[in-house]
Amino acid sequence: MRRNAQLSLIPSRCLQARYETRDQLDTLFARWMKGHVVKEIERRFKEYGVTGQLVCDIRDIVAGEQYLARENIVEVEDPDLGRVKVQNVVPRFSETPGKVRYLGLSLGTSNQEIYGEWLGLLDEELAELKRQKII
Repeated sequence: MRRNAQLSLIPSRCLQARYETRDQLDTLFARWMKGHVVKEIERRFKEYGVTGQLVCDIRDIVAGEQYLARENIVEVEDPDLGRVKVQNVVPRFSETPGKVRYLGLSLGTSNQEIYGEWLGLLDEELAELKRQKII
């Protein structure tokens, strides 16, 4: 496996020291981050070339520019819940992107199609299965 070119420029003793002091450094980083708002942390990371990323919660995701631009969250109409925001289909392909059509069908919605059209039961047979609370 090829090593990262920038990583190979760091003397191994520095990497070893970072590894050996990881708990202390992580405590310092955490303490510093707790004293700053996310936008300030992101600005400082960018300013100093630090690699880092916010761990998003659902509020961040629903309002996030990138998520909105990629249509990762869509609204779907549900007969019981009204309009609901849900995760879109992933992955989405350009020619066959997929679509969230519903959150889930009500129990028994597909009975006619499955039992009648696919399995060939007659209407009377379906009515009897419903009467007996089998379906």
